Amino acid sequence: AERKVQILKKYPDIKALMVHEPRTKYLVAGTVLLQVSLAVITMHWSWPFYLAVVYIVGATANHSLFLAIHELSHNLGFKSIA
Repeated sequence: AERKVQILKKYPDIKALMVHEPRTKYLVAGTVLLQVSLAVITMHWSWPFYLAVVYIVGATANHSLFLAIHELSHNLGFKSIA
């Protein structure tokens, strides 16, 4: 918390960026739906195509979810904690 106070004192304009993003919950739900759908769709694909989809689409979706976890850890996913 001390670091946050120091940063806000030095750069007060940053406070405008510290707001919740209402689309986060929908993006997370869509990303999880994408991953589950791909798991079902790619079940019978050949290995080269499967690995390509897993590497490109799956890894991108996974990284997106990690970013969402980071945002949620700062309580930016919802208007209030309660």
